[in-house]
Amino acid sequence: MKQKIQKVSRKVLLNEFYPVEKVYIQTQDQEFDRLLCKAKSAVVVLVKNTDEDCFYFVRQIRTCKVEEPDPTLMELPAGMIEKEEQLEETVIRECEEEIGFTPQNIQYNGWAWSAPGILTEKMHYFYAEVRNDNRVGTGGGNEAEHENIEV
Repeated sequence: MKQKIQKVSRKVLLNEFYPVEKVYIQTQDQEFDRLLCKAKSAVVVLVKNTDEDCFYFVRQIRTCKVEEPDPTLMELPAGMIEKEEQLEETVIRECEEEIGFTPQNIQYNGWAWSAPGILTEKMHYFYAEVRNDNRVGTGGGNEAEHENIEV
């Protein structure tokens, strides 16, 4: 069942880190509204250290968990794609910032909407490898972004 949208109008509710709009939608059969967060797209990287035969994960505080006893999530290295940045450039930057390694053998595995009911963010999925001699720092995230990442 493919519906056609007849009319869309928008009202900006918040214009900060993620702009939030109220979107008014009219189809042939109904009218309704939804909230839409206009987020940048991002990369997610499954990183394997081939010397140690292990994968890297990061743990950091996430807003969705601020009311839980443990406000952190363990997740794969990831980050938003900056304007004018190519996907692989983002993969390299995020791996260096978050886990302290420059990735090699970067492989793209497709993309998916992260939360299509409310976000415009596309998540681009990658696999990459590192070796011990690819270390360029300690990781831990970007201090200016208050990431405080545990590798």
